[in-house]
Amino acid sequence: MSVGPVQSVGARLLDVGKTVVRSPFEIVGGSFEGYSAYRAGATNFVGSTATGGTIAETVGTFLRNIFGKLFTSGLTGINATTAEVGGVTLGQAFKNIFTAGSGNFGTAIRAFGGRFAAAGAAGGTLALGHVGLAAIGIIMGAQLALKAYSKFSDTKKGYHPDTVSNPYIHLAQAFTGLTTAIGGAMMFVNPALGLATLGVGFAGSLGIGVLKHFMGGFNWFRYPDLAPYPLNKLFGTHRNPGVYDGQT
Repeated sequence: MSVGPVQSVGARLLDVGKTVVRSPFEIVGGSFEGYSAYRAGATNFVGSTATGGTIAETVGTFLRNIFGKLFTSGLTGINATTAEVGGVTLGQAFKNIFTAGSGNFGTAIRAFGGRFAAAGAAGGTLALGHVGLAAIGIIMGAQLALKAYSKFSDTKKGYHPDTVSNPYIHLAQAFTGLTTAIGGAMMFVNPALGLATLGVGFAGSLGIGVLKHFMGGFNWFRYPDLAPYPLNKLFGTHRNPGVYDGQT
């Protein structure tokens, strides 16, 4: 039975759709395989090659292979016990660079460069991701801390810059932002402890955000302009004026 052009195009489009759906799972699967290989002592996880098969199979295997190598080679490079310069690991180089008074800034810079190069593309990607996450934690945490503390100060003076008038809720949120920023900074000194601190700060700020949601009576029917576009138009059109207008 011959396959017509319509069926052939349809099959290709279906395969592309499968590729989009399958790719995230392949990335996660490759990451777990790579990490398992790393824990088992493998120095270079290769995995299967991405040849043949449908588009979804080829792309999926390719992604699985790439992320497997990324996590195995990257973690192996970062956690190696020696480096070409200075005899320190990449994490120790981070610590030397960002610890005041270490007295070996130049050596740490050279060690960092040597360890960074030795880790290869995979390790470099992980290292850059580490620095990027730390920077995001510092910037976003500091912004949240300053903004929340400003609201705390205003509410203490009798102003109401937020739907929640309790100043101590804003003070608690300021502390979660500060914790997030401190965690981001600590990732350069102690990556594990810094990441845990950053996670605690982020989870705390998220929890207080949910608490403020309930305390302030916030919802998109009452404040449609706060909803993202185009939902703001939808909620603005269908809100009930008799229920929400005139309420404080």
